[in-house]
Amino acid sequence: GGCDRNVVVWSWCGQADTGDPDDIATYLGLMSQLEEEFPGVRFVYMTGHLDGSGTTGNLNVRNEQIRTYCRTNGKTLYDFADIESWDPAGVYYPDDTDACQCCTDWCSAHACPTCGDCAHSHCFNCYQKGKAFWWLLRRSTTRRRRSIA
Repeated sequence: GGCDRNVVVWSWCGQADTGDPDDIATYLGLMSQLEEEFPGVRFVYMTGHLDGSGTTGNLNVRNEQIRTYCRTNGKTLYDFADIESWDPAGVYYPDDTDACQCCTDWCSAHACPTCGDCAHSHCFNCYQKGKAFWWLLRRSTTRRRRSIA
């Protein structure tokens, strides 16, 4: 039988922030192996969510390891941490957490969507991540796949 999926995301909960270089290398290697085994599927890599450790923290270093691999190898990346790091005006919050204090600040001065519950995040951040994810899915499913000889 064939594979009835065309996009797969292997995502993180909090493991990226406690991982070491070898853990991330294992993730990258396993994703690459899946891509080879299922050439008709687009595999989407992902960074870990913000944990408040900032630009010098282990999480950012591990996320940069993932970003570098994706840039170098032409991989599709859903950069969760990057989405959480910026407000809509382009202000950078590298020391924030997934609770998104900058979202609270933004929504106190701007109209924001509301939701019942957004686990491990702020409702506005979930909205921003959702918009980015739909864009990514649209782009991932319409981009021409490379030919496999």
